[in-house]
Order: sequence, then C-alpha cells, then structure tokens
Amino acid sequence: MNTPTPTPQPQSFANRPMRTLLLSGGALIVLALLFSSFPRPVSVALINAPAPDILLPLLDGRSFSPRDHPGDVVVLDFWATWCMPCRVTMPIADRVAEEYAARDVHLYFVNQGEPREVVSEFIEPTGLTSPVALDTNRVLGAAFEVHALPCTVIIGRDGNVKSLRFGASMDYETELRADLDRVLAE
Repeated sequence: MNTPTPTPQPQSFANRPMRTLLLSGGALIVLALLFSSFPRPVSVALINAPAPDILLPLLDGRSFSPRDHPGDVVVLDFWATWCMPCRVTMPIADRVAEEYAARDVHLYFVNQGEPREVVSEFIEPTGLTSPVALDTNRVLGAAFEVHALPCTVIIGRDGNVKSLRFGASMDYETELRADLDRVLAE
C-alpha cells in the first residue's frame, strides 16, 4: 500500500527553530558593541563652556583640577581598567602628549569609578608617564557628560572646553593631533 508523502508546508515564524532567534539576537548584540566604540556626538552646550573646577586626587598622592594650568592646554582622557578600547588609546594619548609637552600641553588620565588599588595595579606595568586622576564617584565625568569610554576632552588656553571625543577610532592619533593643533592655533 502506497502512503502519500506529505507536501512540505512553509514554516511560520512560530515554527522556526529557536536557533534562528538566538543567532539574530547575537548579531544585534555584536552590531551594538561595534557601534558603541565609534565616536559619538557631544552636547553642544559643553563646547566653549568653562571647564569645571573639581578637585580630584592623583594616584601619586597629589591633587588635580582641570583648571590647574591657566594659559596651557589640558587633555583629559577618561578611562577604566575594564575598557578594552581605553587600553589602545591610552598609550597613544600618552605618546602624543609627551611630544606636545613643550607646547604647554598637559595630559591627565581620569579613571572612572574604580578604587585606587585597582587603578594602581593596572597602571604600574603600562609604562604610562602622564598623571592619573581618580574620579571614584564620577563627579568630573558627570560634569563632562561622559557616557562612554574612552572619552577625550581638550581644554583650551582660555580654560574652556574645545573638544570632546567619545569612543575610539582607527584614526585616534591623527584626530587627537588635529584637535590639539587646532586648539593650539587659537
């Protein structure tokens, strides 16, 4: 006796395997992570606004405020030990700041929300030469609306914010140099 072969029916969305849904969700997460590392627009209100006068402790025991160098250019590099893009940009920023030091450029790495011991343990083997500020309660970060890391802030000779960059790009060094050259030319 011949049994008829059932004709395959197109699967409805409800009948698709869970695997397809998981793969789709995973792809969305990967895309979100990729786009989170691209530079983001900043609040226009911060540009040309005076830098806040917030005092933070430095890892070496001294203290620091963004207004400590009147007439000079100050670069703030906001970071955290868990931030993988920060690990790439920090040595670049340190090297560029060293090259621009003779032009009165000062770089401070501003750690966001981590204890001194964690920061110290992370920094010791890196060979970074710029001072490290501890923004344990993220007060300075909040003043600059830091919502993603890394975040690079440049304060001009007049004490006003001239540039903010969120995230890391493949051209970070070129962009940092261009921003510094523009601010120094003002």
